[in-house]
Amino acid sequence: MKPGGKANRGYGRTLKFAIRNLLRDKFGGGNHETRRSHEARLKRFTAFLKAFDISDFIEIQRDHLVAYGGYVGELCDYGELSIAYGNNLVSSANVLFDLLTNGAGTGVSPSGLVGRRSYVRTNAPSGLDPDQYRPAIEGLIDKGHDRLAMMIGICRLAGARFREASLLCLADARKSANKVGEVVISKGSKGGRAKRKPRHIAAPELLVELLATVGARIADETVIPADMNYIRWYAYAHRIWRQLAPEFGMSSKYHELRAAYACERLQVLTGIPAPCLKRPVVLFDALSTEQRLSDADARLRIAVELGHGRADILNAYCGSAK
Repeated sequence: MKPGGKANRGYGRTLKFAIRNLLRDKFGGGNHETRRSHEARLKRFTAFLKAFDISDFIEIQRDHLVAYGGYVGELCDYGELSIAYGNNLVSSANVLFDLLTNGAGTGVSPSGLVGRRSYVRTNAPSGLDPDQYRPAIEGLIDKGHDRLAMMIGICRLAGARFREASLLCLADARKSANKVGEVVISKGSKGGRAKRKPRHIAAPELLVELLATVGARIADETVIPADMNYIRWYAYAHRIWRQLAPEFGMSSKYHELRAAYACERLQVLTGIPAPCLKRPVVLFDALSTEQRLSDADARLRIAVELGHGRADILNAYCGSAK
């Protein structure tokens, strides 16, 4: 039974209270465990929506669902949530959206946004070719999206995660790139404070140029505007890039840029294309002992550059020849 009132379709004045009452209304009659599970999981979604000052059901759009799914996926990538729980969180948000739209809304794929740990890449990542990502960066600048252009540059040319690129101090990065030809990635890195170690990544000429020009035009310390918190920036940057990426023939997933960085580095260090790029694949058994050692060393080195501690994680970025 609805508590009454106009807010949230009469389910309550606050979003948290309204969601609880909506679930009780729709899952009444015995589905208590299901209702309680959804209610517990949706507390995170409610907190996410508060970052957008959303206080009523009518304001929730599919874009918020997509942004939330990507944000949960990021938390899973950082090890803050398990993949299984992340999928459950997104599934519960889908359930809420389905109830709010009476089944007319289209949900999102939990596994598509949150991911799978056992994934082995079999296709070339988007943004590998300079002829693809350079025009994208230039196009974003021409459209007045300096901050997004900077994000594409940092993620692709330094192999940074979205959060790392977002929190990178542009002034410090510009000085370091000019002085010693590298950028230092530390803020937003994966793991606890004891595990986080600054990563010194060689800055190619294009990144040095971007930091000196586009980065210098950005008035804030980072690419995040002063009037946005991280969650708002996350949603904004993903929404705009999702709209514009097709113009440049690129995927809208920022993580693809890290995979492109890894594939490029693997070929530079070993002289052999990444398994996900070359068809037919150069099988591991066909490699010489020297090539196998070179591949193992390169994978470990790139894993460290990406902020991982295991060489086998490169299977998700570059594929496997085994």
